[in-house]
Amino acid sequence: MRCQPVAISLFINSLKGHNFGIQRAIQESSTAPGSTAHGALWGLKFMRELKTWVAVVSILAAMILLPGFRSRRTSNAGEPNAEAVAHYIAVLKSGTPQQKAQAAYWLGQQRSSGAEAVNALAGLLGDKTEIDASRYRPVSSEHRPTVGEEAAAALVQIGRPAIPQLIHVLKTSPLPEARKNAAWALGALHETATTGTARAA
Repeated sequence: MRCQPVAISLFINSLKGHNFGIQRAIQESSTAPGSTAHGALWGLKFMRELKTWVAVVSILAAMILLPGFRSRRTSNAGEPNAEAVAHYIAVLKSGTPQQKAQAAYWLGQQRSSGAEAVNALAGLLGDKTEIDASRYRPVSSEHRPTVGEEAAAALVQIGRPAIPQLIHVLKTSPLPEARKNAAWALGALHETATTGTARAA
């Protein structure tokens, strides 16, 4: 925002210059009262001054208003809508297998790290129902993933906040499918962390 005082200073100076130009045009026209040529000349000068003044005002307004608008847009970026998150969590609990998989994908893309979302996703890790993932995301193979695999992928997208719950499922779940998906997710998170550390080094 440092540019704003400079812009305002330029604006004030330009107004002074435009005011002087208009006054000079008026003085010139007053030297020949009733002269049509002088009247036309004054009108042209006045229109030039007016156009320049409007352009300066437009630029100043853009410099002052747009940075604030961008900052508001940035502050809201990456924050999933709370109502939408609540809706998809409800779908995880009561939807069809296809709906649950799609809701899991959405929550993963939004990185919804709230405890309720993580717990609901972890609760699906043992679901072996196959779904059609191509209905809500690009697919690169003919493999039909399960609801549990989609939930595991979503937890990987969420990242570190999902680790405690994944460890809990791995240690305590009686379902082999749930433990398998939890182990895969933990391995994927470890690989992501290792790759990130290597890149930072």
